[in-house]
Amino acid sequence: MRLLSALLLFIALLFPLATEAAGSYGVPESVSRGRMSNRSLRGKTRGTMKKVNVRAAKPSLIARHMRTYKNEPYGITIGYPSDWEVKDNHMNTIVSFISPLADSGDALTENMNILVEDAKESLEASTRAALEELKVIENFKLVSSESPVIDYKSAKALVYTASNSPLLKFKQVWVIHNDRLYIFTFAASAVDFREYAKIFDKMLGTLKIQ
Repeated sequence: MRLLSALLLFIALLFPLATEAAGSYGVPESVSRGRMSNRSLRGKTRGTMKKVNVRAAKPSLIARHMRTYKNEPYGITIGYPSDWEVKDNHMNTIVSFISPLADSGDALTENMNILVEDAKESLEASTRAALEELKVIENFKLVSSESPVIDYKSAKALVYTASNSPLLKFKQVWVIHNDRLYIFTFAASAVDFREYAKIFDKMLGTLKIQ
């Protein structure tokens, strides 16, 4: 299961300004994410996060107009905020939805990305594997584990925090359909997470997988 890979690319998407200043601290295109050592993973998530100033989320976020994204090869239809950027096949994702910067001083771009892989295990086994993978992340702390229903399908969801400066809060949801595992990854600063999580949940509420 590639939850750790999803988390790493999400961190790269969260801090675009820091990436421009310090170079790519995500996984290089020529390097397999699965082969990176735990020490390397921790090192890549530690140094960059301390440079970011986090701005409070705007209270009107949930009221934004939604557009519809469709991906026929993977049978995905999902709504997303109209002012978010859409990047297909970005950094090994099926698609990434990237929030706009709040202002010129905002260095953190909240986003959601979707990965799809062959389903080799059950949802329960995937959850156990995910927790083992995520334990290598610096200051990982599990907040909740749930079993929601997404598009009339059983799913699993984890909410957790990681890092310290700033403290980031993540939500990852996965569902199996037609022998495919769909992984949805979302995160924001812990300060802004509640507001942005409303957007993520609204997006998942529009999800259709055929």
